[in-house]
Amino acid sequence: MCSYLFVSMAYGILKEESGFEWYYSLLVSLSVNTGAFQFVLTTLLSAGASILTIMITALFMNSRQILINLHWLDWLLELSAS
Repeated sequence: MCSYLFVSMAYGILKEESGFEWYYSLLVSLSVNTGAFQFVLTTLLSAGASILTIMITALFMNSRQILINLHWLDWLLELSAS
């Protein structure tokens, strides 16, 4: 739990230093699934990246979770077949 506290503090400081209001960090923390993408999103928004760039970056950063879920799907199909 302590690591989440310090990472959250670092994220809040980064967001504040980038010129965003405090409620943006809360909104992003509630809506973004990948913690590392929160930091990347701040950089992309500060640089004025397009929505397409942000969406592709989110897809690639979440691809790890997609691949893990495909493994579990295979396991569940084998389990249901037996």
